[in-house]
Amino acid sequence: MPIKQEPSEADLPGAGLHPDALQRTLDTVTSALPQLITAVTTLAQTAADMKRDAETTSTGLAAVLTEMKQQLTTVASAQLQTAAVLAELKTEMASLKGNVRLSNIKLDSICDEVRAQNKHQTTALLQRAMVSAEYNSFKFYTAGNDEPKSSKSDARSALQGYNSGMGMWIDEDSYVSRQPVRGLPTEDQKKAYREALQTQLHELTGQKPPLLQERNEQGQMQWAIKPVYVQR
Repeated sequence: MPIKQEPSEADLPGAGLHPDALQRTLDTVTSALPQLITAVTTLAQTAADMKRDAETTSTGLAAVLTEMKQQLTTVASAQLQTAAVLAELKTEMASLKGNVRLSNIKLDSICDEVRAQNKHQTTALLQRAMVSAEYNSFKFYTAGNDEPKSSKSDARSALQGYNSGMGMWIDEDSYVSRQPVRGLPTEDQKKAYREALQTQLHELTGQKPPLLQERNEQGQMQWAIKPVYVQR
């Protein structure tokens, strides 16, 4: 049987340490203890604050999500109402388009009838004006010709241009004067012819035709009597 040996002083805890060293270690631990306690307390308070903030944040997020859900529900309801209104408007527009289409057909028919009547009346008026052109004509001359001419031919040519929707070019050699001139007529004499022909057509049709300068087929500027749509 082995014999149990008692521990020696060298085997005991703290063996080999000087009492002053132990005291210093104890003092160090004792002086650091309040700081450790403070640090632990601070950590505990911070953990409590973080827990409280987390709970508050969770509650706030839940409230925000609830409000957003309510807003989405409201928007969805408004969209359904808008869709219903648009569908109703679409139906009304389709009905209105149908009515407008029928009205346009009737209006086109009326316009065609009015145009036909106007064309008939215009043709009859121009025919009467051509017959009457002889009675309110005037005399004029052309450059290089001493014999006077009657304006009835020019007036009838212009009236034919009315009937076909075209105008008539005015002869630059035609002029009005008491007697034939030697050489070329003046601008005032040629203007007197244009205005006299314009007045004659006004008396025959009841409407004064415009006198305009335009480029002819040769690209030169020339006076022309433009047609008017005669209505009586």
